[in-house]
Amino acid sequence: MQLIAIDSDSGQEKRFEFFDRIATFQLEQDRVSGPQAKTYNLRITYDGKNVIVTNCGLPNPVQLADLPLPHQVPVVWLAGQELRIAKWVLFWEVTHLDGVYFAPQTPLEQLSPWFFALLLLLLCVGGALILGLLLQRQRLMQPPVLLLPTSTTTSTATPIQQLFLSPVSLKEWMPTPTLVTDVNQLDLRPTVTPTPTATITGSLAGGQERVCKPMFIEPRNWSAPLDSQLDELGILIQPACVFPGRQYYHLLAVEWLDVQEAQGTHHVYVDVVDQHEQRIVTTPISITMSWETGSCIRELDSRPSEEYGANCPMYAAGPAYKVRVNGLPSDIVHNIGLGGPKELRELGLLTSFKLRFQLRTAN
Repeated sequence: MQLIAIDSDSGQEKRFEFFDRIATFQLEQDRVSGPQAKTYNLRITYDGKNVIVTNCGLPNPVQLADLPLPHQVPVVWLAGQELRIAKWVLFWEVTHLDGVYFAPQTPLEQLSPWFFALLLLLLCVGGALILGLLLQRQRLMQPPVLLLPTSTTTSTATPIQQLFLSPVSLKEWMPTPTLVTDVNQLDLRPTVTPTPTATITGSLAGGQERVCKPMFIEPRNWSAPLDSQLDELGILIQPACVFPGRQYYHLLAVEWLDVQEAQGTHHVYVDVVDQHEQRIVTTPISITMSWETGSCIRELDSRPSEEYGANCPMYAAGPAYKVRVNGLPSDIVHNIGLGGPKELRELGLLTSFKLRFQLRTAN
């Protein structure tokens, strides 16, 4: 990973290369120094997917994406985000992977992938043309086969060998057409059978999908009031749309884990229980955590050693995700994501959620 530090006053630029997954920095006399082995005030960790920065006691104010960086709290530092320390502006670029440094490519090395891709394309096109020519030549070399109709005037079939040993006039094989004069041509038209019209009866209509107007309920107004911090996080719950007497998945409990409680995790943990609040293991159940551009689908683990049956990692802060159970109508939890309550909502603090759904029958 390469760190770029720019002096906002003079425009001076410093670059630092790191070959380890953990880099540390120290602010000395209002300037940014290189990596320090023992004494440091800023820690940067790269796990191959995320860059995490921790303010370990810098005396100067630190801001990440224009938000203050708390002390001793690991925060995800996204690519393109600016980290400001006094007059210095820092951002990072990936130049190595898993401890192996990639030197800048020469012009020849940059052109090599394109050259091989073009060569592969030409070979594919050439191979397709050659295959097409071979198939066409094979069709031209095949002798023509004359298919003669079998006469319906005699019940004695001519052996196939005689068709090739003694030429026969095509006229002899064609049956003489019979003119029908005593049949009305209108009677020869096929009879049209009317298609029965489907009618939705009361019992059939009861089996259709129910149409509901979407509504969202705050956690404090849920059937069983939930943690008050969920309201400060902006969490909303969308009730399941289900007919009375039908089964659905009801949101039973939601727990939010702050930075200290999450202990470095950044996941949504989900469990599905029966009426006795025991995990359902008799039938396969899956959950979905979705966002604008994709989704994470996990099947429930039947092992009792796991506290929650499934989990999905979170990488975005703010109201980024929604979670539901698949297979039946389900309550949906909206606005899940990294960060803290209120003004910390858009900050990439490593936090987690624990959700528990229960299989119920609507009344």
